[in-house]
Amino acid sequence: ARHAGKATIPLRIVAQEYLESLTRYGNPSPNTLAAKRSQIKRIINTFGDMPVCDIKPINIVGWQRELLKTLKPQSVNICKACLSCILKYAMIYYGLASNPARIAPNLRVTENERKKKNLWTDVDLERALIHEEEYSLQVLWMLLYYSGLRIGEARGLTPSDIMEDGVMVERQKTQVGNLLRSPKSGSSGLVCIHPAMIDILRTYVEINEIKEYLFPYNYSVIHTRLKHLCEKAHVPMITPHDFRHSSLTNDARRGTPLIALQSKARHKRASTTEKYYIHPSEDSQRILMQFNYNLFTPPADWQQ
Repeated sequence: ARHAGKATIPLRIVAQEYLESLTRYGNPSPNTLAAKRSQIKRIINTFGDMPVCDIKPINIVGWQRELLKTLKPQSVNICKACLSCILKYAMIYYGLASNPARIAPNLRVTENERKKKNLWTDVDLERALIHEEEYSLQVLWMLLYYSGLRIGEARGLTPSDIMEDGVMVERQKTQVGNLLRSPKSGSSGLVCIHPAMIDILRTYVEINEIKEYLFPYNYSVIHTRLKHLCEKAHVPMITPHDFRHSSLTNDARRGTPLIALQSKARHKRASTTEKYYIHPSEDSQRILMQFNYNLFTPPADWQQ
């Protein structure tokens, strides 16, 4: 490092070199890099001009309190973890004596806060589709909502992946940023979806004469378009991945057994599905409920 042994260097420079090192040697995904940049921006807004040796645990506690005015506790803890990584980098390359972020306590996150997410219902989807003007995005929102696919899996789909009873998620066809990577472990294979959704996909491919990817959008474009749609349609603000949470959570509320939810989510362990999509109070009654498929019904006001 250019300033090795000088703990008086401003944190802004340390953060920049930490990010460069992470990019060069860590091989992070574009989504991870975007998240890191967002976190570092919040860090620099407060500590950017401070020498790293002057940052104390009490300063970090005060910063956390300020972040709480606009962020959830879990998000504040993530930002603090990023600050800790930067300060650890300063210890290694700039001679910082200790890491004050390790001393400052994390904010307490309750189980309800950890599970709480903005979700869509069928009504929210109908309202959003009325306000969505682009045909390809209408189809994408419906596919994500009803299938539980991850956004990278949907972006990697091609016409040849559309089968009679679902879509094929294959290795080396999951898009992360502009790259193709293998889907998560255990995620490769056929994802069953309702025949009506299959018909919509095939019609979409035929009308647009699609030869390669069904949804050739950059992730940031999808994220931005969805954000604007939520504001325009006055529906809960969600991220592309929240479609998956909405799909599985709504299935759980309809009484779908845990084993069926696990199959749809393509989780290796049922405990993972239970942790993210089923509240403990519901689980005790789940085996007594009759199996109930999440039947696909195209919204009444949506037209191809």
